Amino acid sequence: MPEPFFPLGASYYPPHHEPADWPRDVANMAAAGMNCIRSAELLASWDYIEKVRGAPDWSWLDALFDESHVRGVKILLGTGSCNPPIWLLDLYPDAQIIDREGRPFPTGTVWGWACRNHPGYRAEVERYLRLLLARYKDHPALWAWQIDNEPGFPFVTRRGEENPRLHDYNPHTAAAFRAWLEAKYGNLDALNVAWRWDCTHHQYSSWAQVQPPRSMPQEWGVVTAWLDWRTFLNENMAAFIGWQHALIKEHDREHPTMTNIFAPSGRDVEMALDVWRIADQADAIGYDLYPGIIREPGGKPHLHEAPEYISMFLDIGRSSAIHAGREFWLPELESGPINGWALGPDYTTTPQDITRY
Repeated sequence: MPEPFFPLGASYYPPHHEPADWPRDVANMAAAGMNCIRSAELLASWDYIEKVRGAPDWSWLDALFDESHVRGVKILLGTGSCNPPIWLLDLYPDAQIIDREGRPFPTGTVWGWACRNHPGYRAEVERYLRLLLARYKDHPALWAWQIDNEPGFPFVTRRGEENPRLHDYNPHTAAAFRAWLEAKYGNLDALNVAWRWDCTHHQYSSWAQVQPPRSMPQEWGVVTAWLDWRTFLNENMAAFIGWQHALIKEHDREHPTMTNIFAPSGRDVEMALDVWRIADQADAIGYDLYPGIIREPGGKPHLHEAPEYISMFLDIGRSSAIHAGREFWLPELESGPINGWALGPDYTTTPQDITRY
């Protein structure tokens, strides 16, 4: 019996390297014992391939696939949905996530800036994913598909702000929330009773009057409205992953799908993640492990503040995989200084850290 395939590899993005180096880099990875490469999911993705709508440039990704095949290396290919090209706003100026203060989430920053419920964004994701499927589903180097990248609402706190810009108040998400509420409660009388926690107790006479809550319970907001909003966002985020999984399986039932999440980190609530629900949506659930990230501003890294963090993190990851009957993958593992960006790393890993991770 042949040995089962155990993936061990690295992320690699050809556009960030000189073309002359690509064959050497893949050869070096293979010589080091790596048998897979993850690419086109984030740092070079849809936005690098289709700079002009309808004119995709596959040259660098084709080269990576072909060179990997020669070296016996498999590809974990991203669906690109986390990084739509900037021309999406030319077609749909209202496609950005809107925070609870009514501000569009900025582009040119972290990924996932587009509203998952915007019909234009959905249509473009589907169109691009079908192009990927047609081009690579039968390539012998393809191993699996990564759906999105760390799905969730942007969790970066803007300078001068205490908390992240919670969730998405784009009108298309608000409309989806109203439909969810109508399915849950059936009629407005039931909603009026359930949302009776606020001092000025609104009596809704039309579903169109209902808006996602912007005040959290500790801000004198409606407790049940906030719970409904949080539950809807969890289900909606998971359904977004399941939707891409279903699109892939329409055309490719051979290669598995995976989505990767960054939790638990104290951010999962902000990002609208129900990790057990998300694990149900693909063939595998991946966890990205970064023990060196600081927990709170000025605090110590996880691995020093709580040495048990890594074990807890991996145990919860396994739990969600076992609960869903899925494989458990580790797509990202901290291997060097991260975070900080222009300000410098929060923590620079040592050889001992890597061994422990």
